[in-house]
Amino acid sequence: MAEAQCDEQEIPPQTGTGDEAGSPLELSPPDWRQSLRRAVKEFKDDRASIISAGMAFYWFLAVFPALLAMVGVMGLLNAEETTITSLSDAIRSVLPGDAARVLTDALGKAGSQSDGAAVVATLIGLGVALWSASSGMAALQVGLDVAYDVEEDRTFVKKRIVAFELLVATAVLGGAATALVVFGQPLGDTIRDNLPLGGAFVVVWTVARWALAAVALMSLFATFYYLGPKRESPRWAWVSPGGILAAAIWLGASLLFSFYVSSFGSYAETYGSLAGVVVLLLWLYLSALAVMIGGELNAELERQSATKAGEVAAPGKAAAQNRVPASRRSLPSRGPGGGQDPGVPSPVPVYSGIDRRLVEEWQAAGRRR
Repeated sequence: MAEAQCDEQEIPPQTGTGDEAGSPLELSPPDWRQSLRRAVKEFKDDRASIISAGMAFYWFLAVFPALLAMVGVMGLLNAEETTITSLSDAIRSVLPGDAARVLTDALGKAGSQSDGAAVVATLIGLGVALWSASSGMAALQVGLDVAYDVEEDRTFVKKRIVAFELLVATAVLGGAATALVVFGQPLGDTIRDNLPLGGAFVVVWTVARWALAAVALMSLFATFYYLGPKRESPRWAWVSPGGILAAAIWLGASLLFSFYVSSFGSYAETYGSLAGVVVLLLWLYLSALAVMIGGELNAELERQSATKAGEVAAPGKAAAQNRVPASRRSLPSRGPGGGQDPGVPSPVPVYSGIDRRLVEEWQAAGRRR
């Protein structure tokens, strides 16, 4: 594992200049196969599942302050019961059942808030939610730095600035995707009822809104890869494959997980009142896994392009050069006094880091004698 990490070089951003490929589409099928194999290997070597768990935890910490702020805002706006019911139905259509219940229960309390309590809840909730959400986006940056083999982290201030940029992208693109999925059907019905568009409009609108929602999700994930790692941003074409893959994985995993929870899951029996929290945390974990998988794919596609352009050594080549054959791993001959035998020339093998430490310890022990 140590040798594999030493062999990894930071991946130069592919900007389309020089001998670099202009986009992943210019890579050959063998290049894609090699990149996919390495992406799977890097996902395991980088312990991306553990990193995803950390990202999900930080995102989870941002949920409940956001709920507090939402309840405060609803109280300030004196939201009607029909508005709260519509929002609750929208949440249930997006999230798995127990996870949705956590949010809808809190939302249902909005009407009972006094004006003073609503202001306090809004201010506290917004402040804590922004801080917690920025911490989640800071964790995302760390995870993508690992995927792209970036050695140095951003400073605290810079990391928070980028985190807020990612939060804005999430609010805009994620909000657009959610609005199209949740409110697209009633909006389409309203348009159909007020314009003479015929029955075919419903089919066209349904396909269009789901396609636009998918594009918004792909753009959101691609934005994560474009802004997240601490490196010069590549061309948008190089963050698109991971964005497409991550969006597809997220949509598929969310639908399957929701179906499993509603049909076969027994989280309420196992966790009792904590079932909604557990389901929400698992869903966030699946989302973080999708982000990391897409990041690993993008990184290896860029590495393949950089390798073909001669910007970095071929993966595994440096490790092969530094690996010491068994025939050359013998230690220098020792003379009668325990030191180096002057009659025998000392070999000069290229030791790996572990071999070099063993040699130095052996030589230090010989001098102490």
